[in-house]
Amino acid sequence: MADLRVLVGVSEIAELLGVSKQRASVLCARKGFPDPIEHIAPIDAITVEIMRGLFSEDRTISFDEAVEALQSHSYRLGGGKKLWRHAAVAEWAEREGRTLRIDDE
Repeated sequence: MADLRVLVGVSEIAELLGVSKQRASVLCARKGFPDPIEHIAPIDAITVEIMRGLFSEDRTISFDEAVEALQSHSYRLGGGKKLWRHAAVAEWAEREGRTLRIDDE
């Protein structure tokens, strides 16, 4: 199973699918292709400590509060840069009957 933390751009998607960047860009824009991510949350000591506090047994928070906390410490990607979760691309490829090219490295 693909690692959820790995992010890929159009160039990497082209390589995974064995197509040109132009073709990958067209595929990424098609209905049914996974949506690109909008936020990247840093996984650093501060974020881990915040999440421990939010989900401790002493305190109950709502889903919306958890999302707000993550977004307040995340980076919003600009309009020109699009990234997708590798796992989502792999799931899409499987549904579409496409084989991903995997490097032997």
